Amino acid sequence: GYSAEGAGLDAAPVGGEPVDTHEPLPVDLPELLLEEDDQEDGEESSEKDHAEWLYREALESHPGDIMALSALADVLHRKGDVDGAMRCFDDSLVVDPQHRATLFSKALLLLSRGNPGDADTATDLLARAVAVDPTSVPCLYMYGRVLHCQNRLDEAEDMYRSALSYEPQRGDILSDYGALLEAVGGDDDAVRGMYKRAVQISPDNANALSNYARTLEERGGEGGEGGDS
Repeated sequence: GYSAEGAGLDAAPVGGEPVDTHEPLPVDLPELLLEEDDQEDGEESSEKDHAEWLYREALESHPGDIMALSALADVLHRKGDVDGAMRCFDDSLVVDPQHRATLFSKALLLLSRGNPGDADTATDLLARAVAVDPTSVPCLYMYGRVLHCQNRLDEAEDMYRSALSYEPQRGDILSDYGALLEAVGGDDDAVRGMYKRAVQISPDNANALSNYARTLEERGGEGGEGGDS
């Protein structure tokens, strides 16, 4: 199946900046949907062809095998066949319409593709995934980020808070939650504290660093945390 760890929007919401919800929402796909190298050697291409053949053979024997469909979707995506990968997800959801991993992975693929209507469909799929498993932090977080980008801020806050209740030491979630609080005019100290925690937990998170540095600069001559890092 797909590894959901680390999935997220390429550009995290930044406090106070409106998002054009008519633009496709770009995402980094999870581990099994990594971008292909620009140059692919013949051996790797041959391996993908062989893997595709194996998974198709498995599906001939066991039609509707969700694991085989997910694996085939990965291979097809790596070969540039996004439509083929999407058909695998569709077939999987015919077998089990409530399969959380498939709902999540199809949503990510739609967000990455960015065709008209894809963002709305992905939002519905993420809502279904959260309904199936309200403890899944990747689903809660991704759904929250999409809602955030659509300016559905109350709903997004619910998702961030739920995700943090299960994994409170997630700097990426804290940073985005801080951006949301900033966008709705939250208390400056609370927002700054959220960014500070995010940086302490995830010092390599560029969005958290940028947001925290900006809020420190905006604080100006008030003193106190001006020298924090």
